Amino acid sequence: MAYKNLVSLYIRALQDRGLTQREIARTLGLQNANVVNMHLHQKTSPFPIKRLPALVKACGLDGYQAIQLVTARTRDFPDNPTELDKDTLFWILRCANQARAIVKARRSS
Repeated sequence: MAYKNLVSLYIRALQDRGLTQREIARTLGLQNANVVNMHLHQKTSPFPIKRLPALVKACGLDGYQAIQLVTARTRDFPDNPTELDKDTLFWILRCANQARAIVKARRSS
C-alpha cells in the first residue's frame, strides 16, 4: 500500500478512537489540526519520517507494522540519508529487530 494511504488509514484509526484532530496533532508532534486534516486527505507533503515513532506508538503498532510504514516511506519518497536523525534511525533498528522476532515466531508456529 502507498505510504500516504497508510498514514491516512492510521490517522483515521486514531479518529475512530475518539481523538480530535487537535489531539492527534498534539500526539504526533504536528503543528496544528489543519496539518492532520491535510495528511488525512493526502493533500500535503509526505508525513515526516521523524514523526513515525509517535504515529506508531499512538496507533499501538508492532515492529512489523512499523517497518512496513518505513519501507513504504522510503519506497515512495526516497530521502536524503542526512534527514534521519540518530534517534529515528535507532527506532527503525529496534522495529526491525522486533519485526524479525515476529516473523520468526509466525514461522515456528
